Amino acid sequence: MLGKLFKHEWIAISKLLVVIHGFILIFAILSRLFFEVSGGIEVVMAAGSNNITGIIAAMIIFVLVLFIFCAAMFTSVYIAYRFYKNVFTDQGYLTNTLPVTPAQIIISKGLTALLWTIIDLVVLGASLLILFANGEFMSVLLPALGQLFTYLNTLPAFCWILLIMILLSPFLMIIHMYFCVAVGSLVPNHKILGAIGVYIIKNNIFYRSTI
Repeated sequence: MLGKLFKHEWIAISKLLVVIHGFILIFAILSRLFFEVSGGIEVVMAAGSNNITGIIAAMIIFVLVLFIFCAAMFTSVYIAYRFYKNVFTDQGYLTNTLPVTPAQIIISKGLTALLWTIIDLVVLGASLLILFANGEFMSVLLPALGQLFTYLNTLPAFCWILLIMILLSPFLMIIHMYFCVAVGSLVPNHKILGAIGVYIIKNNIFYRSTI
């Protein structure tokens, strides 16, 4: 049953997110084609604001970065909203009547959210590479990655702990959002505002504790 829950959640959440991330990739590809037709990204960027091509290039980069930021924010908010809608609204009544355990519901939604968070990071990173990467950049990047993997064996324990925390950050972010939605749902008539309030308070406490 967990597999069916995951499949249903994956299809439901992917309908919109595939379109958004596909649009960003297409925009990045078309932007790169514009740069190549205009003589290459180095030539276009060197022109600056001296001609119309440089102005258009600056606008394209700004729009792409804006799209990437908005897509990342929307993905996180949409994941949290899906959890809220499917569990704590009238639709949640139908969800809770399914012959599954609460743990299976949370696992199916959490796994879907985790995969889409990873896909989100990969797509957004790929969009930047499509736009900015060139032969010189890749000739520096690939050896640097090779050296990085070589140095991993010599890292101290603290660095390994930090690396593990970074790798777990998407999972922890999802747990954080689900926690805020669950606690916020205890506020009568203002569940969404309650979740936002819990998110702000929790982040404020975490920030102050790290000072």
